[in-house]
Amino acid sequence: MEIDGIRIKGKQLQCSHCGGVLFSTRDAQLNTSFMTLLGLDWLNTSADVFVCRRCGHLEWFLELKDQSEDLSQPTECLSCHSEIPAGRDTCPNCGWSYIVSSNQLSDDLRNQR
Repeated sequence: MEIDGIRIKGKQLQCSHCGGVLFSTRDAQLNTSFMTLLGLDWLNTSADVFVCRRCGHLEWFLELKDQSEDLSQPTECLSCHSEIPAGRDTCPNCGWSYIVSSNQLSDDLRNQR
């Protein structure tokens, strides 16, 4: 499956080799010799692998399965209720973003006291 504009933990995935942003995805099992010796390869951890479509470089990530945000689909802006396009973190209509800066977070925490 090819995906354009993948975001992981709030940051757009970009190929560390060529800067490309179009990837295909796959899972990879991280086999260990001990588990193979015991015949328990199926218990090994899996990783999400993103293959850059421009140069073929692999970007590996562990534990993305539990990630609650899925930006491969359009989302609704929490401020004006317009549609935020897939892969974007800012509303094109009002500019609202669900990415919180550290300054904004500090201000919000101060206001809660």
